[in-house]
Amino acid sequence: MKYRAKNHSKQVLILLGLDILIYVVQIGLSREIMKATDALLFVNKNIANMI
Repeated sequence: MKYRAKNHSKQVLILLGLDILIYVVQIGLSREIMKATDALLFVNKNIANMI
């Protein structure tokens, strides 16, 4: 029984780690996307001003 509990807690830790990793990746991606859209908006404004 002890062995199974140990194994189970390891699985839980791995799952938690994966959840945290996915969360961090999503935050990073959304920040990158926001930066990209900001850059695109900036470029569009400049092009509109030039015309």
